Amino acid sequence: YCTGNWSKIIVEAHCIGDVRTKGYFIQGNSTTEMPVSLAASDLLSEIKDDMYKQASNEGSWLICKIEFDTQKKFIIEFNYDNKSSLPNDVFDNPERLETEFEDYPRTKEYTPVWWQEILGKKAKYLKNTVIVEQLAITQRTQTYQTPAIQEKIRQVIENSMKVFNKYCTGNW
Repeated sequence: YCTGNWSKIIVEAHCIGDVRTKGYFIQGNSTTEMPVSLAASDLLSEIKDDMYKQASNEGSWLICKIEFDTQKKFIIEFNYDNKSSLPNDVFDNPERLETEFEDYPRTKEYTPVWWQEILGKKAKYLKNTVIVEQLAITQRTQTYQTPAIQEKIRQVIENSMKVFNKYCTGNW
C-alpha cells in the first residue's frame, strides 16, 4: 500500500449532515491518502457532540483537521463557518447545511451571513447568550481542551497509527 519514512499523519473529518473522513501520510512534499478507521470516525463525531454541548451558542464545527507527528504531538483546527474552505459539494446540496443547523443550532451572532441566507427567515436560532460582533465569530471557546475530549483526540491518533501499521510498511 505504501512504504517510506513518514513524518506526519493528517486526519480530516467533514461533518456536515454526515461524517466523512480522510487520512493522509506526509513525507516532505509527498502526500499519500490512507484509510481512516470507523472507530476514529465515530470518535470524531463524539468529539463534535461533546464540544457542542459545552458551547452550543457557538454552534458546531463543520471540519476538523488533526495533524500529528511521530511523537504524537498534534495540532488541531476546527472550521465552524469559513465558507471558502468547505467542500463544493456542500453548496450543491444546501439541505446538508440546513440539516446541520437543525442538528446543531447556534445563536444568530455565531451564524455567518452566508449561512443565514441559505437558512432563510424561518431559521430557529438559539437565544442570545453572548453578544458578539460578526467579525468576532472566529473566536471560539476552546472546548476541546477538556480531559475527556483530549482523551478522545488521543484515541483518534492511536487508531490512525494502527491503520498506518496495518496498511503500510516502513517507519514514519
